[in-house]
Amino acid sequence: MKITKRNNASVYFNQTLMGQLALTPEGLVGFAYDPSWLKNGFSISPYFLPLDNRLFVPKDFSFGGLFGVFNDSLPDSWGSFVTDSFLSKQGIQPDSLNPIERLCLLNSKSLGALIYGTGEKKGSANASLDLDSIKKECEVLIQKRDESSIDEIMAFGGSSGGANPKAHVHKDGKDWIVKFPTGGFAQGLAQMEYDYNAAALEAGIPVPHFELWKGKSGESYFASERFDRSEGRRIHMISLAGLYETSLEKGALDYGHLFHAVKDFTHDVEDLYDVFRRLYFNVYAGNEDDHAKNFAFLYDEKKKHYVLSPAYDLTLSFPRKSHGLSVAHNFNPEKEDVEKLADLFLLDPKRYKAIEEEVEMVVNRRLSAYLAKRN
Repeated sequence: MKITKRNNASVYFNQTLMGQLALTPEGLVGFAYDPSWLKNGFSISPYFLPLDNRLFVPKDFSFGGLFGVFNDSLPDSWGSFVTDSFLSKQGIQPDSLNPIERLCLLNSKSLGALIYGTGEKKGSANASLDLDSIKKECEVLIQKRDESSIDEIMAFGGSSGGANPKAHVHKDGKDWIVKFPTGGFAQGLAQMEYDYNAAALEAGIPVPHFELWKGKSGESYFASERFDRSEGRRIHMISLAGLYETSLEKGALDYGHLFHAVKDFTHDVEDLYDVFRRLYFNVYAGNEDDHAKNFAFLYDEKKKHYVLSPAYDLTLSFPRKSHGLSVAHNFNPEKEDVEKLADLFLLDPKRYKAIEEEVEMVVNRRLSAYLAKRN
């Protein structure tokens, strides 16, 4: 694999030129919108990259010198591990790449709509998808640092977010993310995530279409349809962390920030009740992996404004820890903290209490066995 050394790159929204990235002498990555985009485009990061004819430079290295919206394109811990292993196999020192060069490694499976370098890069086909084999190859890579199958793993999961192995696959005309949990707590996680998504859906929370896929061995794998793809077109997305330029390492945000962003961008008061429903579900059902990268906004080209993405990464956190987002500044919230936020954002107490009752009823009926095991 040949890596082109570069200190700048074009950024595309699907196939439309959107702007330019450039490395500053200090190692930060500046950004400027293309003049044509300023006339007809939208802000890709409303709080920090407004549609303005100037050079934007990040304030610090919270996202490795990038603005949060560009960092959202890069893989998280699993995908970074796969990418670094892939580069090492090619004789390339991973630390030698700057952030722009890493962005230009991304292919068509990467998250969101932003494309870096020379436009769309194709991903590998998934005609011979073998779930058991992919999981086995991931485990071997993790346990033995055996890079013999790294090309295939890179093709399937090199752009993945999150901490656990995943594959981005195309099946029956749709794009999916398939999870391969590993380690001591892996047994039953696919079924549990399926049950949590089913409970969330019944409780009125929008989630992507989800299924349990079976490997040849009979093992189940949780598969979720990608919400950043629609009819072959990529959809721009920005995480809550990227929106506020606050990395996970820097300190978590509060659910109040999510309420504020929804008020600012979605133009629909019903979305505030949607946030409340998700918040109470996460608290009551024990989903503590509710950090700032597990909430996102999508740009709706027809509505011409941002909308809240479907809920994702819904499952029981085991062992018990604390919530990724605080609730009224409490990382181990009670119902009173949830209601304090609801009152702060002027939600109707009668409505939000009815939501609480609905969530409790569904969780108690569908998920009580999981919660009992953790407690």
